[in-house]
Amino acid sequence: MHAVRKLSKNNDNTEYLSLKYVALSPSAKNNTRPANISLARIIFYRALNKEASLFKGNVFREQYNNVPSKEENKNMKYLLALAFIFLLIGLATIGSSFISKTTYKNEYVDMKENANSISGNFKAGEKIIVEFTPGENWLTVIYPENDKYMYICFNITDLTTKNTTIFEVELYRPNVGYTPYIYRIRLLKHGSLQVNVQSDNQTTEIGGVVTLDDEYMVSVNYIIPGTAGLPLTLTLWKGKPLKSQPYGWLFLPGILIISLSFALLVYYNGKRKRLKMHRRKGLKKR
Repeated sequence: MHAVRKLSKNNDNTEYLSLKYVALSPSAKNNTRPANISLARIIFYRALNKEASLFKGNVFREQYNNVPSKEENKNMKYLLALAFIFLLIGLATIGSSFISKTTYKNEYVDMKENANSISGNFKAGEKIIVEFTPGENWLTVIYPENDKYMYICFNITDLTTKNTTIFEVELYRPNVGYTPYIYRIRLLKHGSLQVNVQSDNQTTEIGGVVTLDDEYMVSVNYIIPGTAGLPLTLTLWKGKPLKSQPYGWLFLPGILIISLSFALLVYYNGKRKRLKMHRRKGLKKR
């Protein structure tokens, strides 16, 4: 008995080595044709695309048995994670599209010259804004101890509840003859107005959002130095609230992103079912 080896190729571009044992018949001694008896065939697969592997015992390579490989399972996990990431991004995008922002359109109410008070009617949600221009003596008045700052205090009072909001305006004048400009505005007392307060009780304007439908009066509480006199003009403005959705354009992209995530989930579900069917077929073949 002796072995005959033969190297052949399969249809899938792989090579296999066929080992066949040949037993000589009793007539072999007389140089007659031997009888071939196939006792075992061990197939060694060697892929030409560098995916080389050997079969061990009765364990067949997964891809030849229609069983998903580790790389396929890894790709499925990545696909599922990508679908959920797109879903979260889509939900966040749609949520951002509903963010509303309130802006105010200023309307003129009244203006008075050399007056220490001014008033107007406001509705809840509207904004009251006070502006003033420097008085005639503010450029030449001598500040105490050569100080370069002057102060003017405003009271804003709703005439029904008598709640008063107090603002102090600090102005800076570099030297005599220069027009003083606003250095900072501070909120000294909260009243019936909603004021946007920053650090150190500072605000960006004299006024705030009205909380009650009422008549509001703006009055000058004090001016330092007192010899400076009243502001040249007092002007009262009304801010009409305008609500808008500046990110409303994000709604449609959010819908598209969520649709893409659902498409990926549908593809993932179908792919998973096909892999399960392949596993069952592979087990049956074994």
